[in-house]
Amino acid sequence: MSSLALSLLLLVALAVAVALLYNLRQARPRLRWPAGIRWPAELRWPGRRSGPAGERSAQPGARRTPPQPPSGTGAEAAAAPRGEPRLASGDFAGEAPGEPPDELSGEPSVTGAAQARAAAREPQAAPIVGQAQAAIAAAPTEPGPPQVAGEAPAAAVARAPAARVAAPRLSEVCDCIVEMPLPAACAGERLVAIAQRFRRAGSKPVTIEGLPADETDDWGPPAPGRQYGALRIGILMANRHGPLNAMEFSEFVAGVQAVAEALAALADTPDMSAVLARARDLDATCAQLDAQVSVNVEAPEALGPAQLAALAGTLSVAERGSNRYARLGAQGEVVFSVALADVPNRLAFLLDVPRSSPQADAWGQMLEAANACAQRVGGRLVDDGGRPLADAALAQVGRQLTQRYESLEAIGLRAGSPLALRVFN
Repeated sequence: MSSLALSLLLLVALAVAVALLYNLRQARPRLRWPAGIRWPAELRWPGRRSGPAGERSAQPGARRTPPQPPSGTGAEAAAAPRGEPRLASGDFAGEAPGEPPDELSGEPSVTGAAQARAAAREPQAAPIVGQAQAAIAAAPTEPGPPQVAGEAPAAAVARAPAARVAAPRLSEVCDCIVEMPLPAACAGERLVAIAQRFRRAGSKPVTIEGLPADETDDWGPPAPGRQYGALRIGILMANRHGPLNAMEFSEFVAGVQAVAEALAALADTPDMSAVLARARDLDATCAQLDAQVSVNVEAPEALGPAQLAALAGTLSVAERGSNRYARLGAQGEVVFSVALADVPNRLAFLLDVPRSSPQADAWGQMLEAANACAQRVGGRLVDDGGRPLADAALAQVGRQLTQRYESLEAIGLRAGSPLALRVFN
């Protein structure tokens, strides 16, 4: 066979091989890098290193998490914000500083906001103006009480009743408020439907109030059977998730404009930069005044859920679910809480300072209950390090709590008031 024929045969074979490889490549699915892959912690990119273990940063303007009890308290973890549906500007027409005191000192564990807030998290993107014609999601139902796995002991304590908290009222101290006069009287039923659908912007709650058309009453939550001549909508400027940010403010403005268009009203929204500056100032002030105080009872033997349930009657505390108990006030508000600590032979008593009324003497009630518990189990009061708590140290903390209460009242956020419960949440 001539060299020309061999060359042609090799070319044909090469062409067939190329065609075969091409067809095989087209037939096999392409390998794609998983879009949702999460790198192990040790393999993540550098650049956002966390500090030493236990070290947390807190800067004004960063997102704040609720102050967590120190390690070993076993206190109730703060609940995550509810995922309320956002208002998407749909059609409503068819709907019938005083100066803060020095940081608390003394032996009991005190968690201040400057030490107990996690590093900032990027706010999640939310639909804003781009969904101006979308339908409004149905109003969500309120979550029920937490469920406890397993059956309670025979001498089970009754579950705590739901707190009778008054409807939130808007305040210039902590809310960005937009007022809009209505061209005609509007039925309360329609405003109630709007309020049920426009409840949050990001992590910040939104409140809607109406002014009765007959002007016989002041601003208040809209009620069925009444006519209203004006409306105002407010968004909380800061809470334990941090200050109001640009994304949340934009979502709030989009919702306000949607309400105004549906009611044929005019809404004059404030300048974003001024509102965000106010929010950062409020957040920084509250971060300095936010604190939780914990006291531990150390028993000679390990304590479990059964022992805690048996002590509930002696301590006059009610079950809150997941082996957590709390003493409740006259209106169902939490005075202090008690739970199993991380250390097996300890119980942790926790006082959330801004959320407790000074008139209730929450600190005194908690110490009385802790001492009664210590006598019952044959234990003693200790801090998180296991060191005994002296009466002098406890008295010093009580005096510093009094100063903290006075500072909160000086900025218009009296501890335990509806405003304080909204901001420190």
